Amino acid sequence: KDISALCQAICCARNSEDGGSSSPGLDALVPILSDDLCHQSQETALYRIRCLSGAVRNAGHSVLDHRESISQALKYALSITDNKHLFKAGCKLLRHTLSSQCDTYPLMPDCTPRMAASEGDIKENLIGKSAQLRDDPIQWHIPNGKQIDFTYHLIEKHGLGGIHDLGKASVETTAMDTDSDTSIEIIETPGTEKVAGIKSDIPYTVDLPQWRRALRILRYTIRGCAGILLDADDEAIFSYLSPLDPVKQGAGVDLSGKLSFASFNDDCDNDLVPHEKAVTSLLQSSTADTQKALFGMRGRLCAMISSLASLIARETADCHTHTGTGSSPEEHAGSDSDSKVNRSEMFAKSLSIDRKVCEEVTELSSLLLTRRGSSFRCQDAKAIWKAQKQMLTDFVLASQAETVASALQRVSLYSVAENNVYKDGEGGGKCISRRLLAIRLNLFHQGVQRNASYEIPRRMRRKSKSGSGLMRPSLFTLDTTLQQLLCSFSSSSNTYVLALDGYEGIIDGLFSLSCHPNVQVRCAATIIDYALTRFGWMARSRVSRILSALSLKDEEMRGKFGIPSCSQLSRQLDAQGKRTRLAEVLKGVCSLTAVPRTIKEILGTETTRLSFVKTFCGTQKLIAILPPEEMQKMILYFHSIFSQFRNRFFSLPRITKDQQRDHESCITFLLDILVVQESTPEEKDGQCDVADNGTAEASSMHWRNRLIVGWFITSYIDTEDLLMDDQ
Repeated sequence: KDISALCQAICCARNSEDGGSSSPGLDALVPILSDDLCHQSQETALYRIRCLSGAVRNAGHSVLDHRESISQALKYALSITDNKHLFKAGCKLLRHTLSSQCDTYPLMPDCTPRMAASEGDIKENLIGKSAQLRDDPIQWHIPNGKQIDFTYHLIEKHGLGGIHDLGKASVETTAMDTDSDTSIEIIETPGTEKVAGIKSDIPYTVDLPQWRRALRILRYTIRGCAGILLDADDEAIFSYLSPLDPVKQGAGVDLSGKLSFASFNDDCDNDLVPHEKAVTSLLQSSTADTQKALFGMRGRLCAMISSLASLIARETADCHTHTGTGSSPEEHAGSDSDSKVNRSEMFAKSLSIDRKVCEEVTELSSLLLTRRGSSFRCQDAKAIWKAQKQMLTDFVLASQAETVASALQRVSLYSVAENNVYKDGEGGGKCISRRLLAIRLNLFHQGVQRNASYEIPRRMRRKSKSGSGLMRPSLFTLDTTLQQLLCSFSSSSNTYVLALDGYEGIIDGLFSLSCHPNVQVRCAATIIDYALTRFGWMARSRVSRILSALSLKDEEMRGKFGIPSCSQLSRQLDAQGKRTRLAEVLKGVCSLTAVPRTIKEILGTETTRLSFVKTFCGTQKLIAILPPEEMQKMILYFHSIFSQFRNRFFSLPRITKDQQRDHESCITFLLDILVVQESTPEEKDGQCDVADNGTAEASSMHWRNRLIVGWFITSYIDTEDLLMDDQ
């Protein structure tokens, strides 16, 4: 990292005599670093790739002069399969190259301190004074059309190339002879999932390392170019691109016209956020093909990740997926007519339960939902900048300066009447350097990009409300198969997917990953909490589905919003005769319920509060059917939900009769629970069952549930209830 930072300092773009920017350091280092990498040792190649990654980071327009050398270095590093460090260095080189070509950033050499500033024939000494940008602005790197075209070339060749290769292998093999008498031997490679001892006639295999590499390259690609990926929304597309009805087309729109950014600016400029306006004007300098591809790429990426999450959810929805029940080669072989389908499902399962593939899906989902630029954690950088500003005041040096100044005044060598800076106010006694000022401006620019991740979803939601109001089919579905997924990877259709539909599909995919059998995948899927900070309104329609899962009343809701049917899983046992899969799904559902945004939606209306109270008071029945080793864990999960609910609880004003009726129904339900007959000592650990009609059955109840019911009653009854009771 040290040598990479040194190369970055050497190769930073600087102002040239013709008014542009140049990088003499990059011109000197790239021929040396990229020379004959294939014939070097992997240690030497790793060192050079890391140096090259730092060299291109802020090199500006000079990278275009070495595009061939950089492309060859990327091709070599990303093709390495036996050295993970070299492969990761290649991913970082791709990310830094993309960000240096499509991002706006200040030229660092132009941010150096100024010793003197000339005003006419007089030079003013600037030493000891804060920097000012008046008549001396900071020079910025602004991408041009060639850089945007080069960025798209890298995205298509390296970022999406590995994804397309996953599907091309399937399509090319499908063209082979697949008669029933012909069987293709599955070649075993390191990390390749195959069925031992049998031959398969399916036209593809799942090479897990290849999937991991392709998804990781795509993740680093999005990190580098997220700032120029635009959202294709209905008004910006249908007004001039397609005469087709978007509802009839389902998830996508077939392009029939040429993309025109001029009409985009004229018709939609008032609705766009500042970041979108800047990117739109930036893309106008690129070619028409680049504009058309980048305009809808974010929606297509969302659809791809949503389809992959759908396949994972399909293969992990039931308990036999990961326990081994019904997954032996002999059971999958079955009849000759179904062997091809069964083996296809078996390979899909091997992909769906792979932890690294699932974690890459969660990382990609987080980037597409929340990232609008290559910068990361600008809020933390702003806190560091504030700390640096506070450290500018050197009290020891200031005390010594005052002593020297007073001594010079006594001998008449220093006049008090000269420019005297009073050390009062926020900036008193501080000398802000030009570099610190430039960093602050860059942080403001990154803050605009971060705010766009909040403003753009709100804009798209407002447009969707003002549209036709017809429901479009969801991109997330449990009907996705592995072969369909691979064919979608290999297809180069000119179809635009509405970004808002893609985001909703990704949210459902994260819901499904929260219920994954692997605990590490479930932990990675907790980024749904961060994603809902941008798409919080999507939690409102999913509250009823979550509560239905906790109450085991989701018999016909399998896969809805990505959550498996807990009612069906309650009747499924694994090889040990336990409901382990049900416990895993319930842990994920509890995590989704404890999300602050979900609790906020639950507290929003009296109806949802009533549903939550009925569901939560019947959790003891749910805990009783789980494996013994999972009971204490589930109690902790339910306690986390109750803690969030208790911390955020507030009283709602009851204006309508329906609100008052729901409130009274909730209190009546809670009071009925406490009307319990005397229980025997053997019944102390029983439960309070909630009937289907919402009434509480008279049976013994655990002391923990009694405390919860007591808290609900004391919190729900307010002054208005007491006054009505007196009347």
